[in-house]
Amino acid sequence: WVPDEEEPACYCCQTPFSFLLRRHHCRGCGHIFCHPCTDWWLLPPAELEYDTVQRLCETCFSRLSSVEYSRTYDAWGNPEDPAIVMIHGASGTRRNWALLGPALAQRGYYAISLDMPGHASRYREKLTMDSAMEAIAEAVNNLVPSKRAFVMGGSMGGYIAMTFGARHLDMCRGLIIGQTGTDMKNSRTMLNWMTRYYKLVSRKTKATLVKQFHKSYPLYAQVEDEAMNELFLRTGVFLDCWPDIVELMAGEDYDEHMKSVGDLPVLFINGEIDFREAEMKWLNAAKNGRLEPRMEGVEEEEEEDARQTRALRDDSDSDEDDRVGDNVLEDMNDKLAHTTESLAEAMERRRKEQVITDTRRAGERMRKKYHLDHKQDTRDDDSEDRDRKAKKNKKVKTHSGSTKSTSHHDNPSPKKKSEEVDAEAQMREERRRDDVERNKKVAERMRQKYARS
Repeated sequence: WVPDEEEPACYCCQTPFSFLLRRHHCRGCGHIFCHPCTDWWLLPPAELEYDTVQRLCETCFSRLSSVEYSRTYDAWGNPEDPAIVMIHGASGTRRNWALLGPALAQRGYYAISLDMPGHASRYREKLTMDSAMEAIAEAVNNLVPSKRAFVMGGSMGGYIAMTFGARHLDMCRGLIIGQTGTDMKNSRTMLNWMTRYYKLVSRKTKATLVKQFHKSYPLYAQVEDEAMNELFLRTGVFLDCWPDIVELMAGEDYDEHMKSVGDLPVLFINGEIDFREAEMKWLNAAKNGRLEPRMEGVEEEEEEDARQTRALRDDSDSDEDDRVGDNVLEDMNDKLAHTTESLAEAMERRRKEQVITDTRRAGERMRKKYHLDHKQDTRDDDSEDRDRKAKKNKKVKTHSGSTKSTSHHDNPSPKKKSEEVDAEAQMREERRRDDVERNKKVAERMRQKYARS
């Protein structure tokens, strides 16, 4: 593990580190790299004592991967037997077929799994439909003596297999298609969203993304952890080629491909919890298609496999696992119920607080309005008093009579003046009461409105 101060620049590209260019240690060799040079993720071998996906440099990624990078395919069985070429899905590798390949060989098939361009041993190659066609055709021509093979693919590999059957009908004995739930030509929006999702995921969480990406595969199957690590997590995941995957999957008309294969045998495999509309869609696209709920003999084989699995499993461990699983589910349900109740209480408390706050604000606005009206009334009264005094002084100056006589004729009597003042005060009080009543009605309407909401 190289200390930070010993390497001021990236060990690979020699770019100096700075505030914007951070240091990243490779978990394989311990040297320090920049982010682009350590954007490779897989679960290291068990001897390195890591139990989660880790960041590696490119050299250590290819060195520690469970995929052998010196070759682009794996093969099982006798080359003289009927050949099955297997194509992995998006971001996968040829190692994804490592359990199925030997099983097919035991049943008399020559199984070949390939790395597609942009993945595993071909990660430096550009992934296009044409490059995928070339990779499959090269494998059939070089590895299959009869130059004809069954082509089997899952997910992205299924769409590639359909296209290969349409373009190279003479090299196909049949097609086996799985995990192709829809026509991706009409789902480009969804694919573009997935591309943006994978590209925008924070680099700090990419290890978690890779882990969850592969956890989704055995969700409904019994898969040993070590097999899962060896066939998926230690191979590495190639998320950066998703833009190319989108172009590949959305750039073909698969309905037309199914019509182009003519009488070529095509087997679509659709799981019970997979996209249900895929059954009828591909059935309608295929020629002389028929729907079979279960292949002949599969049910008996599954029962036998299940019996052997139960015989090898320790009953006590199984019961303990079941009890632990039940306890975990109960705890999760309790926490979910408690969280739901807490959320409802918090929302109700927030609503009440909002009503109280709005009522207080309405009252404050009414008080401010009352004070403004009161000040305006006071200013109006002062203005009226000044006007009366001005008129009074004007009359005194213009009259030629005595001051006493002028005062006798022009000045109102004290009783009359008092009555005028009382009348004005009464009018102001009535206006104030009207304003208060109007503001109370406004506040009441606001309270009723928030109570209903």
